[in-house]
Parts: sequence; C-alpha cells; structure tokens
Amino acid sequence: MATGRPFGVEEVESEEHLSLEPVPSAVGRARAFVRSCLGDIEPDDCDAAVLMTSELVTNAVLHARTRVALCLAWGVDHVMVAVADDDNDQPVPKPRSTTRVGGRGLALVAELAVDWGSVTTVEGKVMWFSIPRRVPARRAG
Repeated sequence: MATGRPFGVEEVESEEHLSLEPVPSAVGRARAFVRSCLGDIEPDDCDAAVLMTSELVTNAVLHARTRVALCLAWGVDHVMVAVADDDNDQPVPKPRSTTRVGGRGLALVAELAVDWGSVTTVEGKVMWFSIPRRVPARRAG
C-alpha cells in the first residue's frame, strides 16, 4: 500500500468537504456527493471514484464507527478522494477469496485507483485514492 499524497498541498487547486455520521445512510450521501462533485470528468473515472468512495466510507462506518470526513481535492492532473475517521487502526487487506462475502474493498481500490494509501493522523487515519482528471472528449457534430 502506498502512503502519502499523490500530489503536494501546493498543487491543490480546490477542495470540497462533507462531514458524515457513522450510519449506513452515510454511504449513499458520500456516493451522491462524489458524483455531483465529479460530474465534469470522464464518466468511467467518476463511476470508479464513486465505487471506491463507497468502499472506504463503508469501512469507516462499519469498523471505525466514528465521524467520517470526506474530502475531494483537485490537482492539475488528478483528483484525490480522502476518507478520514477517528480510529487509529489501519485496515488490513484480506487475502483473495472466492468464498468470502466481504473483504474485497481495499483490493478493489488498489485495482481501480491510480494511486492510493493510508496516513495515520493524531485524530485517526485518512484513507485516500487518486483518479485521473480527464474530461470527456467532445463529440463532433
């Protein structure tokens, strides 16, 4: 797993934030928020970001059970999505399994993200991933 950020703080052009309670409905709110914020990027990248956000917020709600902060940060070439909670326990990726119902979220993030990682903070941890900042091609005609 990577650590750190995919681009430096000085390269962030803008940010959007959402605070969430540790309840199941937070996952839907997070998905809707990300989709609305990323409406102008390539649809496949937006869909991937929504799915990865859903996985990370679900993990925070189920395992951390603390308040959750969601942040989207736009850099020049990438968008970073960060999910913070107040639990210091780092997630442990589970071995691949064809029989287990859950436990595939981090593998999914690793597969879909350009880069991803986890950072321990004084308050807890931040799980993050980045996607390309591509805009859809314009159709002729």
